[in-house]
Amino acid sequence: MKKTTHHDETLEWLPYANKIPIRNLHKSSLKDKRVFLRVNYDIVRDGKIIDDRRIRATVMDIRHILKNGVRTIVIVSHNGKREDFFKDNKTSVGIETDGEIHSGYSLKPVAKRLTEILKDRKLLPKDREVTITDDCIGEEVKSVISKDGVFLLENVKFRSGETSEDDNEVQEFARQLHDTTNCDVFVNADPVTAHMGHHASLGPITMFISGPKVAGFLLSQELKVLDNFMRHPQKPVIAIIGGANVSEKVEVTKNLIVHEKVNKLVIVGGIAFPFLKVQGHNVDNCILEEDPDLQAQALRNATIVLELAKGYGVDITGAILSANTKSCLKLRFQIKEGGKINA
Repeated sequence: MKKTTHHDETLEWLPYANKIPIRNLHKSSLKDKRVFLRVNYDIVRDGKIIDDRRIRATVMDIRHILKNGVRTIVIVSHNGKREDFFKDNKTSVGIETDGEIHSGYSLKPVAKRLTEILKDRKLLPKDREVTITDDCIGEEVKSVISKDGVFLLENVKFRSGETSEDDNEVQEFARQLHDTTNCDVFVNADPVTAHMGHHASLGPITMFISGPKVAGFLLSQELKVLDNFMRHPQKPVIAIIGGANVSEKVEVTKNLIVHEKVNKLVIVGGIAFPFLKVQGHNVDNCILEEDPDLQAQALRNATIVLELAKGYGVDITGAILSANTKSCLKLRFQIKEGGKINA
């Protein structure tokens, strides 16, 4: 079997979710159906919920789905990063712990908290609970979630296929997810990682679900705001770009510059360090990619953005706050005319 990666430009995933808002679905599209609800409960560390706002943010979708007569909701989420479970393995080759439960990253605390919230909102009978499965695929899981109710699959990132760099493995895992969940409708209620359409439970799964594929309430709202901004920007516009990975932000940043949507970019967080490094500033104690190839890619991307900003007359300013490294604490920089960063 030929190995391909999601970086292969010849491979086109189907869209991770249609832009149709869930509120636009006719009741008949949900009544007596099984719904695959993709959420973002990446909030458990060391077995404890660090913040339940993401749980509460999904209640609107769950309420709407239940009110429209759905039989079963299968909630699907990741928690943690791939390297938390598989270290340097970028595919399933050589992995002997696929599917192993890592208690500190289990979604069991989420199931308990979601049960409390849904009962408090009178969306769940007192004698029912959100049932969490012991895995996210397989016959045992399929048997558990075959009934009516609200179910939460265990962390999909415990399975290598969710984020493998081998697209054949990703597609196979997506097929297994569908065979296990047997859902008719796909709802994307995860605006945080909705852009990661190559992950099995976000993009490829939609190839196997024959029914409607829609955006949840929060994602719909974000799409509406972004669409309005891209079509009718009210200048002057300042865009704030943050995060830890330049590679994930470079395309949107380039588009904002090239299509002249912004007058100024404010770069915050870890992605600012590569911008400083390419200008010769000492950021050795700051957070950069550990992988040399990824670090080199981040520096190339930073250089591209700086050159584009200079060419299109876009100002770039930024501020970094890091409590871990003295040399990065309250470090501020500004790109003046000529594309030079002044730290």
